[in-house]
Amino acid sequence: MDGFVGRIRELALLDAMLGKVARGGRAGRPGRALLMRGRRRVGKSRLVEEFVERAGVPHLFFTASAQPTVAADLALFVEAAAGSTLPGADLFAGQRPATWDAALTLLSAAVPADRPSVVVLDELPYLIATDPGFEGTLQKVFDRELSRLPVLLVCVGSDLAMMEALNDYGRPFHQRATEMVVPPLSPADVRDMLGLSAADAFDAYLVSGGLPLILDEWPAGASLTDYLADAVTDPTSALLVSAERALAAEFPPQSQAALVLRAIGSGERTFSLIARAAGDLPQASLNRALRLLTQKRVVEVMNPLSTRPSRETRYSVTDPYLRFWLAFLGPHLPEIERGRGDITLARITRSWTSWRGRAVELVVRESLRRLPAGHLPEDTAVVGGYWTRTNDPEIDLVGADRGPVARRITFVGSVKWLESRPFDAHDLGRLVVHRSRLPGSDEHVELVAVSRSGTVVEGVRVLSPGGPSHRVAGLNFRPVRAVPLAEDALRRSAATLPNCGRPAVRVGEQSTDPIDQILGEVPMPAPLTPEDVRLAVRAVVVHAAEEWPNGPLCRNDGASYPCRLHRWGRRVLETHGLNERQIEALIRHGNPFVHVPFPFPYTSSGAARTDRPVPTRGQTGRVVAPGMRPAIRPGGPGRPVAPPATAPRWPRAS
Repeated sequence: MDGFVGRIRELALLDAMLGKVARGGRAGRPGRALLMRGRRRVGKSRLVEEFVERAGVPHLFFTASAQPTVAADLALFVEAAAGSTLPGADLFAGQRPATWDAALTLLSAAVPADRPSVVVLDELPYLIATDPGFEGTLQKVFDRELSRLPVLLVCVGSDLAMMEALNDYGRPFHQRATEMVVPPLSPADVRDMLGLSAADAFDAYLVSGGLPLILDEWPAGASLTDYLADAVTDPTSALLVSAERALAAEFPPQSQAALVLRAIGSGERTFSLIARAAGDLPQASLNRALRLLTQKRVVEVMNPLSTRPSRETRYSVTDPYLRFWLAFLGPHLPEIERGRGDITLARITRSWTSWRGRAVELVVRESLRRLPAGHLPEDTAVVGGYWTRTNDPEIDLVGADRGPVARRITFVGSVKWLESRPFDAHDLGRLVVHRSRLPGSDEHVELVAVSRSGTVVEGVRVLSPGGPSHRVAGLNFRPVRAVPLAEDALRRSAATLPNCGRPAVRVGEQSTDPIDQILGEVPMPAPLTPEDVRLAVRAVVVHAAEEWPNGPLCRNDGASYPCRLHRWGRRVLETHGLNERQIEALIRHGNPFVHVPFPFPYTSSGAARTDRPVPTRGQTGRVVAPGMRPAIRPGGPGRPVAPPATAPRWPRAS
């Protein structure tokens, strides 16, 4: 598509900066400097080119190219200055300055003094890498010469950490320049550029990351499937090549940072799982790699947002395009290069719905942060998520007045991104339950739903793709009835909710679920083995009950509670010797890896036991931690054997 799309906010900021230069300064120093940074291929240079063309003022545009010597950089700079539109460009003819001090002083003589002009130094980190003294030289010439002239100095760089550090305290250019971050194109810009619907534009954004280079190859109006069919089978497409080149420039392929990044891109989010996926890296090495990735703004560190502090840190890839590339393209480049891109495309098609459901949450959070004031509950300053170690609950959206530890929760939300399923009563009930389990939240906290297909229920504030009034966020606000409607429904059904840890259908009874009647019960193993007991513990804990307005459902798959696996686990544990109270204790503890001894230490004499243990007064069976033997007092014939009256030691969940 021809023409310049988007960047309305960035162009307005640049125009405002140039306007300040034209009006002059109160201290007689109209010159101003701007440090522009953004990820590679995000369109920074194209933005500045569009700005100077629209401004119609004299300008110099110099792009550094990582030359091996300072002399080579100076020669290219003189050549660019001689061909610029500055009034004094002829001063550079035949000149060979030996230092940057001489070259920049010559530049100040070529800049007009009676009208505004623009000087652009693109890829500034390359100049600093070749000449470490360039930063101090630029500061000196700007203070003495350029700041006295009506010139806008724009320094552009892709190394986010270096460009941000240029304005830090103790650096030569500290507080001399305004900082500007150029983000990728928004989903609304992608929609306008490709002519897609709002929902399809979000899919295109998840794949392209809003990078203009990739979107330039995307045919106007083409669906995601059509574009991937061409791009994945072409080894030279920007979709395949851009991330590979950017990562190779930042991180060598065998470096620890590259290994950690691939582990995070494969879907691992916690410290221990990342270390395992990266080849069992030592803790110190993993910390160094994560620190480097976060400094480079490649990886984002996330913490649960609530009124309580939490150490459940998670890591995710910042760039949506890089997230897609690491998950589907990077690990399979060899098969694409040998002409089997069809295998990769089939893999993407199979996993797209599940992968998109997780990836779109991060994009939605960023979109909500960009929504204009008045479209989220009042005092919402940060938007994040909430989770626990066991992901029970795991809440997609949490709004608060500050982060990471909030004073007040402003809203709790859910993201549903399916083509054919709107946000329904099932989702609303689950969101209400999750809200009740969020620290700092209560029944007065507003509910928000972000749904690709809208909603069929009331009682929740709904955001859906589209809406020309919210071009930056790409989401459209649709007000609905107030939240108390959901509270009334919850109160009406609260009296019918059974205990979460006690099944609504007894283990020995026949289930009325049609699926259960067709499949039947899971057969009991005979004889029992330690592995059977371990699986049974996981079955009853993972498939425990979760409260819903219409009754309890299986926490794992939403089936009628108790599901087939939960009933099987209970039967195995009862056969092994645990009583109902001990099974309920396992479920309440919530650790699916608790070790149950094999054989189980019975709490009654062998003569008194038939099929289940009969506890004596003050004695119960004991579940012990891995590697611990139950403490049993020796006893005489007929005397019950009991463990000491101490609380069991539960291992932490891994």
